[in-house]
Amino acid sequence: MKEINCRFLKIDHSNLNLNHVIRIGAIRDGGYFVTKRLVEDCGFIISGGISYNVAFEKDFWDINRKAKLILIDGSFNIFTYLARPFYWMLFKRTFLMKIGGLIDMLYLKRKAIFLKKYLGSGGISLKHIFDIYTHQKNGYLKLDIEGSEYELLDEIISFRSKLNGVSIEFHDVPAHIREINDFILKLGMCVIGFNINEVGGVNTQNMPEVIELCFADEKYVHVTESDIKSGKRFSNEFYNELLIPIF
Repeated sequence: MKEINCRFLKIDHSNLNLNHVIRIGAIRDGGYFVTKRLVEDCGFIISGGISYNVAFEKDFWDINRKAKLILIDGSFNIFTYLARPFYWMLFKRTFLMKIGGLIDMLYLKRKAIFLKKYLGSGGISLKHIFDIYTHQKNGYLKLDIEGSEYELLDEIISFRSKLNGVSIEFHDVPAHIREINDFILKLGMCVIGFNINEVGGVNTQNMPEVIELCFADEKYVHVTESDIKSGKRFSNEFYNELLIPIF
């Protein structure tokens, strides 16, 4: 096992092992930490950068079928998506898993507002999403937009009052440490999940290049009778080693 230097992250990690926090979505890339009560209370979820993985959104909607789904990705191509299971059957031997993901995507697209656009510069803003597609409070925001998340951090803070929770995949972390820590402080939510995404690897100082942070409003940090103490829980692993963050 390999210890990874995460002391740069200014978080209260005492919240990371809450027994009612569950991880939903894919076992590897694409899973995030929430609480069941948080998801149940949401009137909508805005998911930016879905790519070809909607496992999180599917699990989220399985918990709360009343939530409005707003899925956003400018790179999505339905023809590529339809061909993916057959590509993986030839080269990766995960045909059934990819067929399952394809079915989930086609199903969710029927239930969701789907925007084939990019979030951030050259695309649409969060303000546009809130102005046009939802005026509700008590929502959830999930971003995996390959580095463009830094353009949206101030906007996220401005819409803080409309959100119960946030999950963000941060890219190129060593170059953006100050921005990440400033965002954590200004957002004013509790960090309930921290994960290293194995796709990005680490730099020469053993610092992760890609991390996933999950935030929740403080009222969801404390266990109530409606919370659950078990659920979908996974650890993110390299193919040959487990990353252990040290604080």
